[in-house]
Amino acid sequence: ISFAINSGGPLVKSSDGTLFEGDYNNDIGPASFFVSETKRWALSNVGIFTDATNNQFTRSTSNTILNASDRVLFQTTRISASSLRYYGLGLQNGNYTVNLGFAETAFPVDSQWASRGRRVFDIYIQ
Repeated sequence: ISFAINSGGPLVKSSDGTLFEGDYNNDIGPASFFVSETKRWALSNVGIFTDATNNQFTRSTSNTILNASDRVLFQTTRISASSLRYYGLGLQNGNYTVNLGFAETAFPVDSQWASRGRRVFDIYIQ
């Protein structure tokens, strides 16, 4: 089973022909679980931003993402205050190749503590 996810964004066909399934408009809230239409993957979200005026769990930018051939893949992202997990469904035991792509879309370009390149996060693949 092979699948690709555009985290927080729409369905996109990349320049190499990979079809990235859309992960948007699925009513993810502060404590929720979602299974994709294809049933190849799911996601869970836990947490709410304490300073939030609405429960938005995606963020978009119109900024150009440098050095990315498929820029549209990096213009929308899913965000979580605590825990965001994606699950591959129906995977058999074996070896897999996992490709992850990241772009900083949430923080300003400055030298503050919250600026780009200062976040730390964990990725678990089991």
